[in-house]
Amino acid sequence: VNRFLQSINVDEIGLRLAASGSAPRLVNATDEPQNEKPVESVTPAVHIDEQRVAGYAAERLEQRLAEFQVMAVQSLPTNDPTELHQLRIAAKRVRYLLEIVMEMGFGDASRALAWLRTLQDRIGDWHDLEALEQEIIDIVSSPEFMKQHLAESSQMLQAAAHIQRKKEALVSRLFPVRVPRYVELTSRR
Repeated sequence: VNRFLQSINVDEIGLRLAASGSAPRLVNATDEPQNEKPVESVTPAVHIDEQRVAGYAAERLEQRLAEFQVMAVQSLPTNDPTELHQLRIAAKRVRYLLEIVMEMGFGDASRALAWLRTLQDRIGDWHDLEALEQEIIDIVSSPEFMKQHLAESSQMLQAAAHIQRKKEALVSRLFPVRVPRYVELTSRR
């Protein structure tokens, strides 16, 4: 992965994005007034219009935060992995954008990031337990396995029941999802 990432030419990507118009406008450093002699360069340096990038990031953050807040408000205690996974993805999108904006020097978002990370971790823990419970059920529900391992099947089902109780405890801590006000305030800053 490191080798691949190091081989990426960021200047080239920036120029392509500028040409496509799909991102904040990138300005080629070799663009000079017509009466001056252009500077020759093997790889043109690209300067990013920070105001436009900041504006673009702010718009995306506002959009992602709104999507996340809608999902959080609509979330009900559930054991549906798809619903919880979508909520986790929405939290992750907000978190990643906040991390980028913070790296760009636009304030401290550490408190909001910690809350989002905790929410993601709780949903991830629940999902891990869900997958383990399903795996146990799949194994034990095989008639051949149950016939050959009746005592073990009983113990595995007891373990699944224990996992189910842990999942319920996690769900009760997750719901209702109340996004702290500081997440919104941090995002709007």
